[in-house]
Amino acid sequence: MIDFLSLNIYVRSAILLFMLLITTLNLCLLITLIARKKEWYKTLICLMLTVFMSVSLGYFSSMQNADVNNLHFEDYGFSGNILPIVPVFAVNTAFLCWMAVSFNRERKNAILPSSVKEGFDNLPTGLCFSRKNGMVQLVNHQMNTLSYLLTGSDVQNAESFWQLVSVGQLDDDVERLTSGEKPEIRFRNGSVWCFARENLDSVVQITATDITEYLLLTQTLEQKNTELEKMNSRLRKHGENVDEVTRSKERLETKVRIHNEFGRSLIATHHALQEEGSLENIAALWKRNIAVLRMEAEPSSDSDHLTALMKSAESVGVKIEIKGRMPRVKETRFLIMAAATETLTNAVKHADAQKMIIEIEELPDSYLVCFTNDGKTPEAQEITEGGGLDSLRKKIENAGGEMFVSGLPEFRLTIKLMKESGDRI
Repeated sequence: MIDFLSLNIYVRSAILLFMLLITTLNLCLLITLIARKKEWYKTLICLMLTVFMSVSLGYFSSMQNADVNNLHFEDYGFSGNILPIVPVFAVNTAFLCWMAVSFNRERKNAILPSSVKEGFDNLPTGLCFSRKNGMVQLVNHQMNTLSYLLTGSDVQNAESFWQLVSVGQLDDDVERLTSGEKPEIRFRNGSVWCFARENLDSVVQITATDITEYLLLTQTLEQKNTELEKMNSRLRKHGENVDEVTRSKERLETKVRIHNEFGRSLIATHHALQEEGSLENIAALWKRNIAVLRMEAEPSSDSDHLTALMKSAESVGVKIEIKGRMPRVKETRFLIMAAATETLTNAVKHADAQKMIIEIEELPDSYLVCFTNDGKTPEAQEITEGGGLDSLRKKIENAGGEMFVSGLPEFRLTIKLMKESGDRI
């Protein structure tokens, strides 16, 4: 038990002062809660605490006055024990702190007129609202900053400011890029701003937008477009060159094919004249060659190539034996026929062969084709590739294949052709 009257007068005065402060704060909070007309449970708690603190303040103030006037409350049955009200003081203080934190949080989250003005002032875009006569009603910090860079002062008259921005004389370190309804101005710090004016009933709005990054992106895009245009020009020239190369390749293949056809015809004619064979097949070969030269007859399919090869070999007394399966892809079959034609020509011309063997081995990703004959073995170990073999090698290698020629122990021509995606096992 702590008797209030047993305390020092200064301590008692401090307690009474604290109670007065708590009571005053309770009254202010109670008035605020009643005015807000919500959260009635908080209002009820505040009312109870306010009543208790007011009664306690009056009670202990009376004891203080009685003691000063030499009156004794204990003679009338009153107790001066202060301990029972200490927990109430603590609860009241905690309640006031809690309400202060709640009000502060609400104030920060609430959108007040000052919040709107603060957000308006901190916009990165310059804004100015004025009357039609130029009297400024509202302007933010960014617009004032731009005005200071242009005129050395804030926006005093919106109409004068717009006239300066759109058509007025600017300082040497400030450049007007475009004029008109949306003038663009480059400032001394390198930034570019676009200004615009719009009438909104009785209010005139002037805006300023930073377009520095937009201009940089536009310049970069123009440079890339220029580079792309140059690249397109080079690609067009390259396409023209490719067309010319393709036409040259086609002409070369035609020449090689005519060369092969005439070679077979000459060999067949020479053989028929020496062996006194039938000249009907020879006449048919020459008619076909003449038709090819006149572009009247052209092999229409791979079977025509193979049939023509067999007939040519038969006319010169050479039997062709094919081991293995012919590829399905037309380009691969054409290369094999070209290699067979060249091998047949060389076999008759240089080896007096009577049989030519074509062995086709199918690998997972390629074809291995070997050409041999039963003619004389070449005298030289190394085979010198002439016009026909050299042309054949170019065609094989251009198609991504490989070609090997050997003379010992027998003449052997081997080509490796890569499979197309539709011809893989």
